[in-house]
Amino acid sequence: MQDDAVLKITNLNTYFQTPDGNVSAVCDVDIEIKKGEIVGLIGETGCGKSVLGESVLKVLPYNAIANGSILFENSELMGYQQKQMRQIRGRKIAVIPQNPSEALNPLIKNKKQIYEAIDHNDKVKGTEKKKQALRLLQKMHFKEPEKVLDSYPHRLSGGMKQRILAAMGLCGNPSLLIADEPTKGLDAIVRSQVIETLMLFKENTGTAMMLITHDLNFAIKVCDRIAVMYAGELIEVGSSDEIFNNPLHPYLMGLFLAQPENGLIPIEGASPSLINLPPGCRFHDRCEKASEKCERFHPEMKKTTLTHEVRCWNL
Repeated sequence: MQDDAVLKITNLNTYFQTPDGNVSAVCDVDIEIKKGEIVGLIGETGCGKSVLGESVLKVLPYNAIANGSILFENSELMGYQQKQMRQIRGRKIAVIPQNPSEALNPLIKNKKQIYEAIDHNDKVKGTEKKKQALRLLQKMHFKEPEKVLDSYPHRLSGGMKQRILAAMGLCGNPSLLIADEPTKGLDAIVRSQVIETLMLFKENTGTAMMLITHDLNFAIKVCDRIAVMYAGELIEVGSSDEIFNNPLHPYLMGLFLAQPENGLIPIEGASPSLINLPPGCRFHDRCEKASEKCERFHPEMKKTTLTHEVRCWNL
């Protein structure tokens, strides 16, 4: 593992045992996140990106089985028990969940919820605890941190709730932040506030981030690198500039055409069943360029530049 790599995932497979068969949610994924780097994980709903994040955090349901390697700061998380993971989650690995309104208890004042996060990381006395909470809120650019501490979550906008959660994540001086669909269901104004929050988090911590999203434009604005998932596997990885200016995989090209500014042209067809995956390219039956080779043989990832790789027979 390179010295500047915070997280290195190698040959990760995660599947769910069901009465109908095994659901292959994450298949042979290799990805690395370096210090201070923001890596976006994008793809359609059900492609496996959230399961990948849950695999790192070890918060999978009872019927899930994961194997492979997840190295975090040179420690192999695959062998960790839940007691050991509780020492990491919320401390060394911070999480911003999908819905801030559901993550914060509407019946409890913000200060108590922030204090609980502080206590989880470092037991401090009341006066120092308040000072620490105020410092955290100031880092997230709250203009009236005293007022925010003494109010309830329902008094805050969606963007402010995201910043509260980010402030709570700052408590443990994390090395890695996992943000799962942070813009889901948000309007344009709040969406821009979330972008600001993530930039503030990076500015104040230098932490690495795994940003899980289906929002391609959001990922390009925020991320240093982007990894595209389809049907459980990575199909293209590159810098944000490479992904935006030179998309290679037909699926990624389809995602760009589906954006409002490009005419909202949908990708025809549907993703394959994760219980019965095709032997060839998993996108072949939706791809206009597909050949018999695409249908029969599964393509490997191949590099087109030092930083850009793609899984496609036609390149």
